Formats: sequence, C-alpha cells, structure tokens
Amino acid sequence: MKDDIAQKFDIQDYYSFGLPYYSTAQKLHDGRIINAYNVELKPTEAEGLIVKVTDNKFRILIGNEYEPYLYRGENKKYDYFQPSLQRLKVNSPEYCLEWIKKELFIDIFKETPYYKRLCGLQVRQYFFDFDLEAIAQHYEFKTDYIDLTRNQEVAEFFAYTYFDEENKCYKPITSEYQPCLYRAKMADVIQYDHSTFQIVGFQGCSRPLKQQAMALNLSKGNKTIREELFETISLENSEQKAKEVFEKFDGGKQLFPNETILHLKNIVENNDIVTEQYMIRYAKKFKITFHKVKSLLHNNSNIKIRNKYLYLNPDLIMYMNREFNEKIKTWVDKKIGYRLMLRI
Repeated sequence: MKDDIAQKFDIQDYYSFGLPYYSTAQKLHDGRIINAYNVELKPTEAEGLIVKVTDNKFRILIGNEYEPYLYRGENKKYDYFQPSLQRLKVNSPEYCLEWIKKELFIDIFKETPYYKRLCGLQVRQYFFDFDLEAIAQHYEFKTDYIDLTRNQEVAEFFAYTYFDEENKCYKPITSEYQPCLYRAKMADVIQYDHSTFQIVGFQGCSRPLKQQAMALNLSKGNKTIREELFETISLENSEQKAKEVFEKFDGGKQLFPNETILHLKNIVENNDIVTEQYMIRYAKKFKITFHKVKSLLHNNSNIKIRNKYLYLNPDLIMYMNREFNEKIKTWVDKKIGYRLMLRI
C-alpha cells in the first residue's frame, strides 16, 4: 500500500460513525449522497474504508460507507440474540472443549501468513488490527460474538437458509422455519456500548470480507440489546423465496468461498488432543482448578490429554503465502480507500 496517497486524506475515526454525519446520510434521485448537514459527499470506488479504532490501530470497514444500518438474519424466532458459546452450560465438558478448540484455532492462526504479514501493514502512524475472536466465529468455532452484516441481502441469506449438519452445507429453509430479519442503526449500536460493537470487515481471509462482516461482543451476557436497538423487518415466509435467495448467492459459495484457511479449520476441528497449556489457560479464565478441567475433559472419551502440539505443515504455509500474494495483497492495494474529511 502506498502511504504517500494517504497524506492527502484523513483516516476515518471509528467514533464518527456515531454522529449524524453518517447515521443520516441519504442518496438522492440523481445519485448524489447528502449528509445531515446537506453537504454533498463523494464516495470513493473502494470496497473497503480505513477506520481508526484506537490511537495506533486501524481496521478496514467493508461495504457502502454511508449505509447507516447493520443487519442480522436468523431462520427462526428466538427470544434474544444468543452467541453460540452461550448456548452451552458454562464449565460443562462440551463448553470446556469448544472454548479450548477456539483458543487453539486462534493460536495457530497467528502462525499463518495471513496474520504475520498483515500485522505489519501500516498506514501513516496506524497499524492493522485483527479481531481474532471474529475470525474464529466466522470459521464456526463457538464464541461470545453475534455476527452482523452491513449488507441486507447477506442477512437475508442467513434468514432463508439452514445448515445441514449431516452434509455440511447450507440449504433453503422449509416450512418448519421462520425467516427473521433485524436492523439497527450503526450509530445507535456504537453509542450503546463501544466495547460491544466490533468492526470486523477485512481480516486477511475471505469469509468476513465476502459477508461484509460486523459483530456484537456479547461476553457481558446482554440479552436485551435486540429489543433495545433493533427493529424487525418483515420477510415473506415462502419456500420459493428461500430458493431464490439461496440461488442468488450460488448456494452460499459466494459467502463461503473455497480458501486455504479451511484446511486449518479442519485440522483444529478434528484434533483429539488437548495439551496442559490450554487446560491451565481455561482454569485461569474461568477460575476453577486444573483438576476440575481435567475431569471435564475426561468426560469426553474421544479426547486425549497429551503434550503434543499442532504445527502448520510447510506446504500449507506455502499455499497460504501464494493466496496472500495473488488475492489478499492485490485486493488491499487496489480496493481499500481513504476518505477526504469534510470540515464543517
């Protein structure tokens, strides 16, 4: 990325998305975009926008810069937003194992070219910031995150499909399901709780990018955020509509592309060995004894406790480097943008 280009621009501040400047921007009939102060805005052709999230870190926000809404699609009506990890009983054998697998995936991800090469990505005085929990969430490890998207059609895909566990693929919903779509203004979510709202966007791998991903970190156990911030958008409950949405995204292939990181995901998912390192980490995190963790894991007959560590295969690293050079670096160089700040 050529840093000299950035000198003409300011990097957008995360907090600015909570202001009327963004929350009330609208598109006119002639294609112009006007903000709350009736100032014309000229979006770039970039697919991602650099956003400062801390004093020295930035992330890349994917999607239409002036789209004020966040969306979530679910295929059934639930009482509240519930992250996958919170659907398990804390300190149950399954909870313990799922938490450890998530941590293992994150640790191994840090050894990949995706992580190592993007950690050094710098624009002016800011460095690229990963959201490792969000990456784990997008590759189906259980976390305290809830997925959101900036694209309504992407949310509708998740409202009109279900995951077939036996065949490991998405399918259009049938009559037993009820498509639900929720929408909230990004400004409202930011102002609600800065620590809850997470810009995911570009994370060095394809799924979050394709899904224009955002997230809510519900580790605090907030069960009222949906009713407080989100409105319900009516969807047609039709199997024909479900098929149309399913086909629009090529059966999910557009949102779940074939990428090298899937090999890493499968390695961790199929791993049946837990090392003492992760048992100690779990005990410290949840304030229980090492002996208690050991007994939890012993309840799963398929798990072996060994001090044997997973390492990335050199061939896998080679494929990841090739994918990084041919796809990821090319996309970053050409598709991320800067915003010329309008001083009002």
